Amino acid sequence: MSKTTKVLRQARPFNVALAGLVTVAVVAVGFYVVATRAASGAATLSVVPSGAIVNNGTVFTVNVRENSGAATVNAVQANLTYPTAGLELVSIDASGSAFPLEAQSTGGSGSITLARATNGGQPPVSGDQLVATLTFKSLMTTGSAALTFVAGSAVVSSVDSTALTLTTVNGTYVPDTTAPTIPAGLQVTGKTGTSIATSWNAATDNLAVVAYNLYRDNVKIASPATTSFNDTGLVMGTTHTYAVTAVDAAGNESAKSSTVSATTPDTTAPSVPTGLSASPLAYDQVRLTWTASTDAGGSGLAGYKIYRNGGATSVGAAVTTTFTDTGLNGSTQYSYTITAYDGAGNESAKTTAVNATTPAQPDTTPPTTPTNFRTTATTLSSINLAWTASTDAVGVTGYQISRDGVVVASPTGTTFSDTGLTYGTTYAYTVKAKDAAGNLSAAATLSASTLPLKVGDINLDNQVNVFDLSILLSHWNMTGVSGDLNHDNQINIFDLSLLLSNWGK
Repeated sequence: MSKTTKVLRQARPFNVALAGLVTVAVVAVGFYVVATRAASGAATLSVVPSGAIVNNGTVFTVNVRENSGAATVNAVQANLTYPTAGLELVSIDASGSAFPLEAQSTGGSGSITLARATNGGQPPVSGDQLVATLTFKSLMTTGSAALTFVAGSAVVSSVDSTALTLTTVNGTYVPDTTAPTIPAGLQVTGKTGTSIATSWNAATDNLAVVAYNLYRDNVKIASPATTSFNDTGLVMGTTHTYAVTAVDAAGNESAKSSTVSATTPDTTAPSVPTGLSASPLAYDQVRLTWTASTDAGGSGLAGYKIYRNGGATSVGAAVTTTFTDTGLNGSTQYSYTITAYDGAGNESAKTTAVNATTPAQPDTTPPTTPTNFRTTATTLSSINLAWTASTDAVGVTGYQISRDGVVVASPTGTTFSDTGLTYGTTYAYTVKAKDAAGNLSAAATLSASTLPLKVGDINLDNQVNVFDLSILLSHWNMTGVSGDLNHDNQINIFDLSLLLSNWGK
């Protein structure tokens, strides 16, 4: 925006638009406000944000705002100063301002003058409103820079054309002088004969960490942006000490972390394992055995890697000379090779491949649950059961019948007669189907009862007839024998009466 005075262009002359509100003189310093009545309210002129961290060279913006609360205003005069050694004014922008008329908007050489008002056809404003946006470039490396309201600043009431009682909130801006935290968790993550890889936990900063300085033997060797670094070009068998610092955008550097030391290892691979053999343990397992390798590089033999079916990625590792490969398929041939590796990560060549074929997978799927479980006949001492046949992926070989939780039979068909029961008793039955592999289905359940005993049925044939009478008479006047129907421990006329009363039933 131009740093010279701008003349207002509007439907009516500027002094007419503000007539009765303010007395205005468009001069080099902007509006000159004359109070014509007693002040009628209070307002605040603010720089937002009122404080920020801005590094040298950073371009940033601040808003000049007025807040008149419930009071209505139609003109603002904001005079500010700033230190030219710390800030450089880039631009003044009134986009979105609540005051579209611009009497003056200038800046430079450490001072800014903003004079703005509403136009004749626009109603006055109240509350929190934008006056203008200022863009600065920071020139600071130390200290601070203040954007300060000075004399002549005013917010003018639209009611009585007086300057409201004014409170100002200035802005103070400082460069970043806070160093990041010290990185923690520095560790060695890998080694070869000519390299050492390190990593560490991320540091934090009041703004942002932009890089890390890695020191080897107290000499900075790299400034990675990430939390890891692979130091290459080293000499095998040498020991080095590492530390790391964090750096922010302002160049603030943390103190050094705790140190870690590492020695570049040997690069000689172990010998190739010998005597590899493979044999199936189960339909889904193959066991491998071999003869141990040797290592002459100094770091020591660390273990073995197992490769299946020529794959480039190992499927397992072992520290002894045996390995069981699991999770396989039945009736399948597998091919295996192994390698040996040492403490430095050197890996030998692969062995000659050996093969093993797993047996067929056993049947582990149970049959379906029997359906339509029912009774087909009952007596005083027996219950006949029947059900609809189950199905199975291989074949149903039979059924398991339980009475009151105890297995009592294993029929091959779909019926069963349970005998030797007690008359007038209820029993709980289950039936499960089973296959040749011994898999049992879920249970079908049933509750069934034997027939109740009729009074006078001495021979338990479910009828009261001459056979029962014969037994009773043969025991006449005896005690403790069959026929004591009234349970008085004697066979007599009372028992005969009970038998006859149920005759033929």
